Parts: sequence; structure tokens; C-alpha cells
Amino acid sequence: MNSLSIRLLGELELGHDKRRLPPSRRTRALLAYLTVERRPHSRERLCDLFWSGPSDPRAALRWSLSKLRAVLPLETQGDHVQLSASVVSDLGLVERVLGASLRQVETSTLIDLARLFRGEPLEGLDVRDCFQFQEWLLLTREQWRANELALLSELVSRLRTEQPEQALGYARKRVSVDPLVEAGHVAVVELLGAAGRIKEAFAHCERCQRMLESELGTLRWPALEGARAALHARSSVEPGSLPPPATEASPPRAASDWVGRTAELGALSHTLNGGGVALVLGEPGIGKSRLLQAGVQAAVDAKTVVLRGRAFEAEMIRPYGAVIDALRSIPLRHFPREDVAHLAPLLPELGSSAPQAFDRERLFDGVLSFLRTLCRNEARVALVLDDVQWLDDASAALLHFLARVGERGLAIALAARDGELEDNPPVLRLVRSLRRDKALREMALLPLLGEETRALLRGFGATVDARLVHQVSDGNPLFALEIADAVARGLAPSELPGTLLGLLSERLERLDERARALLPWAATLGHSFALETLGAVSGSGPEELLRGVEELERRGVLRVAAAGSSQFGYDFVHDLVRRAAYQGLSEPRRRLCHARAAQVLWDDLERDPGLGSDVAHHAALAGNHALAARACAQAGERCLRLFAYAEALELSQRGRRHAAQLPARERRSLEIPLLELQVHAEVPAKHDDLDASLSTTLSEADADGDRASVVAAATALAVLRYYRGDLPGAGEISRRAADAVRTGEDPHQTANELAQSARCFALVGRIEESRALLVEAAEVAQKHGVAPIELPFARATLAQFDGQLESAQELFQRTADSARRSNDHWRGYEALARLTMIALERSQLTRARKLASQLVAHAERMEKDGAERRFAGALSALIELRLQADSESAADTAPVERELARLRAIDTKAF
Repeated sequence: MNSLSIRLLGELELGHDKRRLPPSRRTRALLAYLTVERRPHSRERLCDLFWSGPSDPRAALRWSLSKLRAVLPLETQGDHVQLSASVVSDLGLVERVLGASLRQVETSTLIDLARLFRGEPLEGLDVRDCFQFQEWLLLTREQWRANELALLSELVSRLRTEQPEQALGYARKRVSVDPLVEAGHVAVVELLGAAGRIKEAFAHCERCQRMLESELGTLRWPALEGARAALHARSSVEPGSLPPPATEASPPRAASDWVGRTAELGALSHTLNGGGVALVLGEPGIGKSRLLQAGVQAAVDAKTVVLRGRAFEAEMIRPYGAVIDALRSIPLRHFPREDVAHLAPLLPELGSSAPQAFDRERLFDGVLSFLRTLCRNEARVALVLDDVQWLDDASAALLHFLARVGERGLAIALAARDGELEDNPPVLRLVRSLRRDKALREMALLPLLGEETRALLRGFGATVDARLVHQVSDGNPLFALEIADAVARGLAPSELPGTLLGLLSERLERLDERARALLPWAATLGHSFALETLGAVSGSGPEELLRGVEELERRGVLRVAAAGSSQFGYDFVHDLVRRAAYQGLSEPRRRLCHARAAQVLWDDLERDPGLGSDVAHHAALAGNHALAARACAQAGERCLRLFAYAEALELSQRGRRHAAQLPARERRSLEIPLLELQVHAEVPAKHDDLDASLSTTLSEADADGDRASVVAAATALAVLRYYRGDLPGAGEISRRAADAVRTGEDPHQTANELAQSARCFALVGRIEESRALLVEAAEVAQKHGVAPIELPFARATLAQFDGQLESAQELFQRTADSARRSNDHWRGYEALARLTMIALERSQLTRARKLASQLVAHAERMEKDGAERRFAGALSALIELRLQADSESAADTAPVERELARLRAIDTKAF
């Protein structure tokens, strides 16, 4: 029977055979699920768990299963799949042994089992957009942690009398697994005291006291205070011994010269100096970032301006996150005044004097204009982005735009983990498109050869066996350096951790106390951070913070990087170093760290609105469902303003899952803005379930007397039904919102709802009701001095019905201008479409053609299912046909027929 152990870096130990798992995280997550849940699973169930997003989940599942069959025996029975019964996993072994009473298991067997607990189980297999799998993963980890705590507690109890030193080791490990259990700390203190290590025991008490005060707000634990009192009594008769001095941790030494990768460096340098797009591919630790660094240094030496950023896993729902990092990597003086208006939505530090109007086209053009200006002033400019396997959808679209334009003097260099590109469809589409266009220079980094590994390690001298290091590391440079450094410090080859993450963890454990105190907070933040943010999250004073960060920088853990609007901060030297630091945190400690990070960043949201997605990420991992839902709504609204619909929809769905965990009234107040977010982010064809959800929420709020939720739900439902072409339904729901809002305290909201109802009724021909509501809305607005956007919109609609087309044009233009200033894309499109149709009706064909051109451009920027663009295209073609008729030239009806056919194919009720 084979024994299966899934390593943190995706290695697979099968008996004495070590194989590589497929690099795709989703595929490895599938293996984890099949390994733990040892039973047949239907393909439909597996698709629901892992592939709710792709257009063909079955094909994606087949691809993953084909990769797994290459390394493991899988069994299929009809439409069901399972892992072969001949494979026994560590997880299954632990569950089977611990399923019996622990007291019946021999101590030697428990000690053997304890060796299987190496950090979090299935570390690095989170797939955050697969909610059901994530729930299963968290439950599995909780069960694993409970088993580990039970096992460690039993070992401490058995060994504390006859083998106290061994018991102390297990007691310390129990504290690291769950630092919030008082009994664990008491056991450590008592064992230290019994061993005569009084000062070390007091030091542990002091660390516990600081943790209680800073993280739990508690002053004391009674049992721990009793253990401390016993120490005082013991210290009067037994001399204490100082704890062993901390061993310095040093960064792994590297060779002074460039080793290997000569051809790849030459190709990268050619791109950075001559323009084009380069992509560096390889596994974690293979040297992608190092190659980029060498290429960037050569480019800087050649007077090239380099904008450097990095994508982060935690930021995949933050639009333009990596691009923002890149823009912030150069001084503000490089930003031309004319480009500030278009870049200000991404970079709040550019100032609030920029106009508020914004759209995706202006952003893309603004970034391109900025880069063109840099190219004119500096001759050569390079945009360098690392870890693009985690790039967000909006950044991928921007990169595609820049690559397609092909600006002279502009180079783009990217690096990615090859296998994980399969898990990011937007980036995969970008890469495949550039490949098809033959516009991509790819460099796949292979493992180092034996002689290259020897050259890499020559700085370590004869104390390190380069042949052995190469064999163990498989030619992975980062792994090889960490192995060599550990051996140079005196570790025997048999004592080396079996993975790169294990080696990194061992090095981090040897940092001094100041550095170790900051490490959990830095690892929790998950990406580059400002020094002030780290201080606020960790609660460290200025002097303590600076000394700790200096130590982490000196030891090769952190490096200087751009971070936030402060333009200065820190980042981990490699994401694997951050992962090693993070995996050393117990689940309770992680929750505490994420909770603190979420609150600090939420308080800083006004300075940088882009932090909303970060808050959502941290609040979710902290289990703070209310804050996570609120942050998802805030971040989603920002995504809509940036035309990042995919990210907005993802945030809406995440936020709703968090809101569902809350009491009814609180759930409604948070769920409604998330549903409204989905209304604007999702295509109308998928709105059936959304209509039902909003209707249910509206009924619940009405029955509960929750007036605010009635207004909010009715407003969102009215917009939804208008989108779907259900104008009578939109009017009735809008009236319901108006009836509820009349008793409210917000006159702006009251006037807006009344005017919206008036416009809906005008569109369905209920003119008298429309006029009455419009008069009421105008009276409320005049009385309270408010100017809701719906008021001129409703007046324009009635004026068009009454045939007052000139007045209607003026009012629709006012609506369009107001919508543009407030980034209201939907109202802007509606008003512009009405203006175009009125101009056509009045035979103002030159004006109509100009407006139609603007309408087509606006529709392309707010593209979701194509309906807006198809309608705009059909209207534009009709105008061209009229122009042909007026010029007495031969009328070509084919373009109109073609556009109308496309509009019919969309089959949307809104047009």
C-alpha cells in the first residue's frame, strides 16, 4: 500500500518515490479533496466545487483529471471519480488512529503520528472563488488542528514526569498551534519551572501577558497567575538559568556573479532595450524574480525608466492593483499635469483637483499618454510586473491594450508561475492572444545544471557538498541556496527539512525577538505595505518598529518597495518567504492578525479607497462577516466606477455569502447594496434569480417594518426590471419605494425616488400619474434645496412624450453631464441614447452622427453582454442610412440589417 503525503510546494511523496504534482492550484485542490473524502464523487459535484466560473467546467475537470492520472491511480465508475484505495494518506492515517480512544494507543505510535503534523494541512491550496470548497477546506483544517491538539495534550500528560524535556517540546508546539488556550501556556511554565529554568519561565509569562493585553484585551488568566506564583516560590530556593541565547539568522549567501540564464537574460535585455513584450515562466524559486531584477538593473544602467509592480494573491479582486504599484514606483514629478485627471482614480495622492468624470477608455488612454510622455522625455520606458498569475481582470485588459498599441520605446516584461496561469482565465487569454499575434517573447526557466549549481554555491566554500545540494534541490536556485546556508550553519543533511518552505521556516525561527514580533503582522498583510501600516497593525512603537524592520531587512526577509500613497514601504524578498512566515501562524493567531489588519485598513479607507478589497480579504479570514460584507460593497462600487464588472460581480457574491451569516435585519441592510451591485455588474440574461432575491428581501423588510430596507430593495428592484425591459413592473416597484420614502428624513432620496417613479410611469404611458409624481418631486426638491439626478431625467422623458423635443434635448444633455460627473454609467448611456434618437427624429443628422459615435464608445466601455453596444451600433447604422438618403446616393441597407440581426441575437428586453 502506498503512503501519500502532500507537501506544501506541491511535491508528492509516494512511498520512496518523490514526484511533482501539476502546478495548477485548482488541480492540486481537487487532489486534496479526493484524498480526504475517500468515496466516489460525481463529475457534476466536482464541477460545482471547483469550476463554477469557466464556460465549460466539464472540460476543465477532464484536463485536471488527466494531469492527476500521470502521478496517481484514479478510478472511474460511470460518471463518478475517486482516488484508488491502494493509496493511504497521512490525513487518513491520523483520522483512523485518533478515531479510537487515545488512551488505548501506545506512546511510540503517538510520537510517530506527531511527526506527521507539519504546519497547516493542505497549505497553499485555497481557491477563494470556490466558496463550497473553501468551507470544506476550513472544516478539514479545524478537524486536523483539533486532532493535533488532542494528540499533543496526551503526549504532554504522559511524558511530563519521566521525560520532561520531550514533554516541554510538545507543550511548546501545542502553544504554537493554539496560543489562546490557557492550559497550554500553564504546561510550558510548569515544565520550565520543574527543569529549573526559572527566568525562561518568567519570560514566557511576560510574553503571554503582552499577548493578552494587545490581542485579547484581557489582563490575566487565573491558572497562569497561579503558575507564576509557584515560580516565585520556587525561585527563592532554586537558582534560575538564563534561556539559551538566540542564534542569529542570516540571509542565504549567493554567488557574486550571474550564474546560468545567460540566454534568457540576453533575451530579456533585448526586450527592455528594444520594446515589445517578454514573459518569464517557471516554478516558484526557479529565479524569475532574480532574472527580472537583473534585467531591470541593466535597463536602469542604460538610462531606461522602469515602472515595477507585482501582483498579489490577496489582491485579485482589486482592479489595477499591480499597475498601481508600478505607477507608485516612480516619483510624482514624472506625472504630466494633463494625465493627472485620468490617473487620479487609481492614485488618490495625485490630488482631488482632478475632475470626477471617469471611464475605462479615459483610464487606458491616460496610462498610455503618461507612458508616451515618459518615452518622449526619457527615450525608453519599461513596465515590469512580477507574479502576473495573480493579476486581476482589469489589469490584464490594460496590459492587452498597451501591448496591442505597441508604443515605440515602451517595453513590457512579465513573470509568472507557468502552471498557475491555467487558474486565471483573464491572464491566460492575454498570453494566448499575444502568442497568436506573435507579439510575445517567452522564456521558460529550467532547473540549474549540476555545474551551474556548483557555481551558484561557490561562496560557501568546501563546507557544502554542491553535488548533494543539487540532487536534493532538483536545480531550484532558491532551494539550493537555503540548503547550502543550513548546511553551512551546521545542520546535517539528515536534519534538513524536506521542502523549501520548511527550510525558510527554520531560518525565520532563528530571528531575534524584535523581528519575530513583527513577522506575523507583515505576513498577514500579504503584500507590500507602508511602514505606518505595519506599525498600526502590530501596535509597535516607532523605535521598536524601526529596529524590527531593520533586522528583517538585514536578514534578507524584507526589502524596500513602493507601498501606498506614501511612496515608500516594504515587501517580502520572495512570496515563498512570506508563505513560510504565514504558515507558522496558528489558525487562531491568523484570525487575530487578520481582524486587526481589517480594522486598521478600514479606518484608512478615506485616504485610499482602493483598500476596500484588502479589508474584505482580511475581514473574511478573521471571520468578521459584517465588516467583510460592508467592505465588499464598498470595493464593488469602486469596481463599477472603474468598469471592472468581473471584480464587482465577484465582490457582490462574496459579500452576500458573508451577509447570509448575520441576523435578519443586519443581513438585509448589508445584502441589499450587494444585490444592487450585482444588478449593475451582471448581464440582464442572468437576472431571474436576482429578481427573486430582491423580491424576497423586499417582502421580508416590509413585514418587519424595516422602512430603510424597503426603500433600498425597491429601488434596486426597479432598476433591475427597467434593465430587463419590464417598464410596468419597474414603475410599480418604484412607486412602492416612493410611498415608503415619503416618511423618511432624507429629502434628496425622497425627491429622487418620486422622480424615478414619474419617469417609469411616463415610459409605460401612465402620463397623468407621472405628472403628479413629478410635481410632488419638484416640490420636495425646491423646499429642501436639493437637486436629484432623476428630476431632469424625468422632466426630459415627459417633455419628449409631449413633443417638446428641444426642451427634452436640453434636459437629457443636463442628465448626461450630471451622470458623467458622478460616474453613473447607466444613466449616462440612457440619456445619450435619448439625445441621439431625438436628433435623428429632428433630422439633425450631423449632430446625430456625432452623438451616435459617443454612444458606441460609451457602450463599448460598459460592455457586459453586448446589448448596449448592439443597440448603439444599430442606431448608428440607421443614421448613416438616413445620411445616404439625404445625399441621394445609393442606399446600402446591409449594415442596418446586420446590426439589427445582432441586436435580435442578443435577445435582451431592454432594447
